[in-house]
Amino acid sequence: MIINTVIVDTYLNGEDISKYSSLFIYRQADRSIFQEPEKDKAEVVSKIKDEIINHVKDFIPCNKKIWDTLFKDWQNDLDDIILDLVVGCKEPNDAFVLKDLNGRHHMVFDLLCWEKYVGKISLSKLS
Repeated sequence: MIINTVIVDTYLNGEDISKYSSLFIYRQADRSIFQEPEKDKAEVVSKIKDEIINHVKDFIPCNKKIWDTLFKDWQNDLDDIILDLVVGCKEPNDAFVLKDLNGRHHMVFDLLCWEKYVGKISLSKLS
């Protein structure tokens, strides 16, 4: 799995992420789902980012037998999937999938939207 942290890292560095607002990640149908993120959430976003990265780098699905049956080559397929860790999506866009213009599959996790899960559910299990 390819993990793209450019947007969340820009946020964590205190930089303006609005320069990314026109990316396909923030476009759904004919509308923008971009919203300026809260500035004071860097600490919790950093913790969420670390937990997700630690989990997905050695990803094994909870229901591996089903994955093995349904998706014969799922482990190799993961090599081409991009996980975009971002901030700046409007609720309820905490996690979604899409294809880019080149046909590559993306999973998008908005880490500010994930804040509501902290302390309520394991982020590793959720991811």
